Amino acid sequence: MHALRMLGLVVLAGICISIFFAAYQSFRGLSKAERAKEAAIKLDLAIEYVIMTGNPHTVDVEIPEGYTLSFKENQLAIDGTKMPEGGYPWPIIGGNLSTGTHKLAIAIENGKIFVNEMI
Repeated sequence: MHALRMLGLVVLAGICISIFFAAYQSFRGLSKAERAKEAAIKLDLAIEYVIMTGNPHTVDVEIPEGYTLSFKENQLAIDGTKMPEGGYPWPIIGGNLSTGTHKLAIAIENGKIFVNEMI
C-alpha cells in the first residue's frame, strides 16, 4: 500500500511539473511577442518624429529571437503585423532586421523615408 501511495505521488509530481513547463513556455512566447510589438512601436514613433520635424533621427531597437522586422511599401511589419494602419505618406526604404539590437538612422530624402542600420 505504501508503494502504491508513493507511485501516486510521483505521478502527481510529474503532472505538476509538466503543467508548469507548459505554462512557462507559453509565458516566454508571450513575452517575446510583447517585446517584438514594443520594438515596432518604438521604430514607428521615431519614423513619425522624422516625418513631423523633417530632421534625421537615430533609434535603438531590439528584435527578439524568432522575429524579423521588415519594410513593405509604406509600412513596417513585424510578425505579419503592419504599422501604421494607413501607412506613411512616403515609401519607406530599409532592409530586413533580424534578431538582435540595431541602431537605426532615419531620414527623409527625395520623398522617401530611409531607415539604415548604423555600423
